[in-house]
Amino acid sequence: MQDKKGKNKFNFTTLDELNSIKSENKVVDVSKEISDSKLANNLEIDNTLYNNSFKKRLYFSFETRVTVLIGIILFLFFGICYFSVQAMKVTVDQEIHYTENSDVKYEVCLKDKSECLGENLNYNSNLIDSLSLHFNYLSTYDKKWSLKTDYKIVSILNIYDAYGKNIYNDEDDILTDSTSMNNRKTFKKEFSTTIDYNKYNDSFIEYCSNHDGVYTGALEVVLYVFQGNEGLKSASLSVPLNNNNNNFSISKGITDKKSEVLYIRGNKWNKYNSLCAIIASVLTVMLFIVLLRTVYLVKKVVGKKDKYQEKLQEIIGKYNNIIVTTRDGYKSNVKRREIKINSFEELLKISETLEKAIIYSKVNDVKSEFIVEDIDKLYKYVLKEVDL
Repeated sequence: MQDKKGKNKFNFTTLDELNSIKSENKVVDVSKEISDSKLANNLEIDNTLYNNSFKKRLYFSFETRVTVLIGIILFLFFGICYFSVQAMKVTVDQEIHYTENSDVKYEVCLKDKSECLGENLNYNSNLIDSLSLHFNYLSTYDKKWSLKTDYKIVSILNIYDAYGKNIYNDEDDILTDSTSMNNRKTFKKEFSTTIDYNKYNDSFIEYCSNHDGVYTGALEVVLYVFQGNEGLKSASLSVPLNNNNNNFSISKGITDKKSEVLYIRGNKWNKYNSLCAIIASVLTVMLFIVLLRTVYLVKKVVGKKDKYQEKLQEIIGKYNNIIVTTRDGYKSNVKRREIKINSFEELLKISETLEKAIIYSKVNDVKSEFIVEDIDKLYKYVLKEVDL
């Protein structure tokens, strides 16, 4: 039924009326929780006083939320620092001073396989079968560094006219290799190979037969060293080719460089740097949002603390005559069914109806409990800062 103000109220005179409402699964007002002896007094209590809520709100304290936000801020900050450093990893051009030494040793092997002759002799082209070559390379730098070095040994057939002009050359790759030097100041490399002298000498003789004139020929074997973008002619061997079966000598070209400068071009901005810069930018925006959220939360909670204290003092000051304050929190040895109340005004009506004092218990700085005890029930209103 409704009163004059339009509020729904239930008037219970007997326990049977209360049980009939329960059987209809309606929202039960607080009066049904009062002891049977009080039901006989035609008690009228607003049916909104008691809301037995099954949806419990998950609550995190202000300190917990601030701690989580600070953790997120630190995580984002260190992420921004890391990706910013990665984005700025662009090396500059640099100069490296070095010395370079190389040498080539050789043996001349005869066609009859009887022996191989040593260096610095006169040789007859008609008797030569092959050349056994051994290259040595050593470089020393003024600082430790890492670089991939490529090597290549090539053979070059050179033909000159009567005036010494190079009119023909044919180049073949004999050997290629690649080695990485990691954080070192010195580097040494050795290569061995065998050259078929007759192959090049026959090619020279064939050229002379097909062309009129006087020609000279030479087989040049060269070791090239590529460091960075620069290729260096490190060591070479020049072997005369002869179509008249004359004796000849072999000359060597070796490198002995001191205080040379190698220019190394630094890494420019690339896709990895761009990706790191984008991630750092996104994290910066996220950090700004989290900072704003943290400032808003702090201001909001500080404001709520003022409202909480005002509300608490208002209740205690206005109803001091019926409120009993506990020193160490509420404790009871009697087992009662707990019923939560939505507002202090509702709890006040229950207190007046049951003619019981209201027990005040401070839980912490942002939470207080107001309790009314009945025989087997306990009515509790919780005042929380977060709810204001």
